[in-house]
Amino acid sequence: MKPKIKAQWLAALRSGDYQQGEGYLRQGDQYCCLGVLCDLYGKAVGPEWDEYDSGNVCAMHRVDTTLPIQVQKWADLMSPNPLDLAALNDNGSTFEELANIIEEGL
Repeated sequence: MKPKIKAQWLAALRSGDYQQGEGYLRQGDQYCCLGVLCDLYGKAVGPEWDEYDSGNVCAMHRVDTTLPIQVQKWADLMSPNPLDLAALNDNGSTFEELANIIEEGL
């Protein structure tokens, strides 16, 4: 993973600026840990989120549960779900715990 993007992701997860959710990259104002990375990508590169399901569920490049290939390439990640972060997120790991896992494992 690109060190600069990793540092931004860790800072965002630890910032308290994102409300944690589960099941989707983004649903309303709640984000999966992978959705936080997508949000950083959207702010840096674009595009913004695509909303569907009455604007509640959001996708990026038509993907709503794992990292789109464009985000993977931008961050230099080999997997759409590195370290099985989506499952850890959805099973109760906090953003702080996930940041620690990312810091150690990527």
